[in-house]
Amino acid sequence: MTCDSREFFRLFFRELEQRSIPYVILHSYQELPDNISSDIDYAVPTSDLPKLRGIQSELARKNGWALAQTLQHGVFAFYAVLVNLENPHESLKLDACSNYARARRFLVSEEILLGNRLPYRGFYIPAPAAEFIYVLAKVFDAKNKSPAKYLPRLKELWEQDPDNAQRYFTQVFGETGRSLKEWFNHPPDDWRPLGKVMLSRNSFGPRLKLQESVRVVKRVFQPTGICLAVLGSDGSGKSTLLANLEQLLQPCFRHQQTFHFRPAVFQKKKQGVITDPHGKPPRGLLTSWLKVFYYFADHWAGWFLKVIPGKIRSTLIIFDRSFDDLLVDQKRYRLRGTSGLVAVLRHLLPKADRVFVLSAPARVIHQRKPELPLEELEKQQSTLQQLAANESRYALVSAEQTPEQVANAVCREVLLCLAAREERRS
Repeated sequence: MTCDSREFFRLFFRELEQRSIPYVILHSYQELPDNISSDIDYAVPTSDLPKLRGIQSELARKNGWALAQTLQHGVFAFYAVLVNLENPHESLKLDACSNYARARRFLVSEEILLGNRLPYRGFYIPAPAAEFIYVLAKVFDAKNKSPAKYLPRLKELWEQDPDNAQRYFTQVFGETGRSLKEWFNHPPDDWRPLGKVMLSRNSFGPRLKLQESVRVVKRVFQPTGICLAVLGSDGSGKSTLLANLEQLLQPCFRHQQTFHFRPAVFQKKKQGVITDPHGKPPRGLLTSWLKVFYYFADHWAGWFLKVIPGKIRSTLIIFDRSFDDLLVDQKRYRLRGTSGLVAVLRHLLPKADRVFVLSAPARVIHQRKPELPLEELEKQQSTLQQLAANESRYALVSAEQTPEQVANAVCREVLLCLAAREERRS
């Protein structure tokens, strides 16, 4: 029996306390943990940031969750996504920092954020002046937010500790010619120039610039995206699975991209919807071989130009069919006499992280989509099962289940794959 997101929230922050790791939940905590509607921004000391991945991974493993993603998006910032394995629709996004830095600017120190923290409903929050300067700096952190939305809360925090709020304000923005009391008498649009002031005076020094460069290089060698492929006969439910997967895995990745069979680097025009993929006769032997080499080259070019950059940018990449489909459904690609060539070339291509093979008895698929002869479907299913049996990265999934069951089963496998990657990196 797994716990829900509210209980996992309590378990995690209780664990930090037990390990003597001071923390504060930085803002929007009034309804936590009963209503978790967005990321949870919190701060811990810099020395404790590297410990978070291990703590989250251990807690997830013990409670039926998976630590699906840890993304270092700043020198002092780590974003983690945890997902309930029994109910993949339920996730928890924890965004940790120590010092608050954005756009290569050092804005608020951990001493300010964690100093004089206050207990609140079973967890800790910042002192009013600390929350004030954090929220104000976040308004101007290069995302073009409107000050009007935040000024009522900022004024409320300032009124609780005006002296420290003014002191922190001066540290971040310098002498602006107005006190905070005067600023609050001005309309929201008058606050906007403070953003340029803040960004111009808090740039990283050489040491932090070097750390930022190291972080970027590390992202290249430890990408946070993943490449998946889905194989199956027409009628096995690939399209439905892809739509469900994109929804279930959306919290884990910054971007999503789907390729239909190949990256199409060398294809200038998009093809329309193919309504009769087996309607045309096969090509000649020479043309078929040339076509296979063309697909092979396109996969390699796409790997370097699209897949690798996408994985670095934390993209969920899914191939709806892959190069292996040339073995499964030669008629679709109008090939003749290419099975041996494809069998050799497929081993020379870079591999997807996981490949899911949708399999069902040919008669079941034929009932769903009778366009293909039963004999052809039986042949395809045999080839698919052989592929799944001979490759460790391949997983056979029963397409006889309901679409929701198929999606949950595949999603669970992806989450376990991501969790294993996090374990290796922790």
